[in-house]
Amino acid sequence: MKIRTLDGPRLHRDFTAGARNIQARQEVLNSMNVFPVHSGIGSVAECILME
Repeated sequence: MKIRTLDGPRLHRDFTAGARNIQARQEVLNSMNVFPVHSGIGSVAECILME
């Protein structure tokens, strides 16, 4: 299904789904340690930011 327009409700749903995926995979993201910060802080910050 192609998305032709992006309205407010759809954007909200997409951001909410993204935040839930980050929260659900928080331990995996923490284990990657992609950014040079203390372990576990990266995805925690993302979750807080997305809320």
